[in-house]
Amino acid sequence: MELVNPQSTAFMRSDAWRLSQDRPDLAVQHTWIPYDQISRNLKRAIIASEEANFVNNNG
Repeated sequence: MELVNPQSTAFMRSDAWRLSQDRPDLAVQHTWIPYDQISRNLKRAIIASEEANFVNNNG
């Protein structure tokens, strides 16, 4: 499987635009973290926040 480091996401661009309305001096900064270095708990929290019933259905 090939992984791609996105330069930005729709969420990042939306948040940057919103923040720039009050703070035009702010810049978006992010660091690519390999998937296997991300906490299992964080991965599970993201899934839970997206769909609370995800683990009980077929996706």
